[in-house]
Amino acid sequence: MIKLTQEYPLTSKGRQTISNLSSAVSLTVPDGACVAEVQAQQADVLYTADGSTTPAVGTPDIGTLLEVSKVANSVASPIKRLEGDLESYSFVELTTGAVLQVEYFAISGS
Repeated sequence: MIKLTQEYPLTSKGRQTISNLSSAVSLTVPDGACVAEVQAQQADVLYTADGSTTPAVGTPDIGTLLEVSKVANSVASPIKRLEGDLESYSFVELTTGAVLQVEYFAISGS
C-alpha cells in the first residue's frame, strides 16, 4: 500500500451520498480511486473494513463507529479517511435516518 503524504497529491474522482443504510451497503468506487473520505450525517453509522464481517442494524459490537457529534446544532461526524481496498468496506446505520457522504480520490498522476 502506498503511504499517502505530501509527495502524493490527491485528485477528486467523484462523490456519493448513501441515504438507505437500513442494511449493510458497500461503496460504489470510481475507477482509479484508492482513498475515500466519509462522514455520517443525521445518525450514527457502523462500518467494517475486512470484506467478510458485515455490520448489522442494532448490533453496536460489530464494526467501527462513525458517531454524529452531540454538540448543539451539529448533525455530522468528523470526516474519516479510508484507504486501500475501498470495495471491502461495509456500512450500516446504528439508528434510523443516517446518511453517509463519501468523496473519492486518486493519487494525482496515477
